Amino acid sequence: MTNEIQHIAVAYSVTEAHIIVSMLASYGIESYVFDLHTVNVNPGLMFAVGGIRIGVAVPDFEIAHDLVWTGQEENAKSPPNRPYSDNRWFNAALVIILAMLGVPPPMRLKLQRP
Repeated sequence: MTNEIQHIAVAYSVTEAHIIVSMLASYGIESYVFDLHTVNVNPGLMFAVGGIRIGVAVPDFEIAHDLVWTGQEENAKSPPNRPYSDNRWFNAALVIILAMLGVPPPMRLKLQRP
């Protein structure tokens, strides 16, 4: 029995992280969430800590990967209706500029592979 944890996804929404964890739990896969409490206390640290990381034990990685990422490729084919790109540095700069102007950040960033 190994105690290693493999990161499966990085979420930029507390709700999305909870949905992924509960979905994996419904299939009997124990998952671990990193930096969730930090983001709950100070949401401005979301980009500083690199999002909410979700991990699973190494033996469960393949099954969990299939559960989380099934259907993500089909959603990626549709054009994004969001004002950001896949470049995390551009997204961070955009959020900082919007915050300085008093504009709220974009609604959500898409789930990212670690």
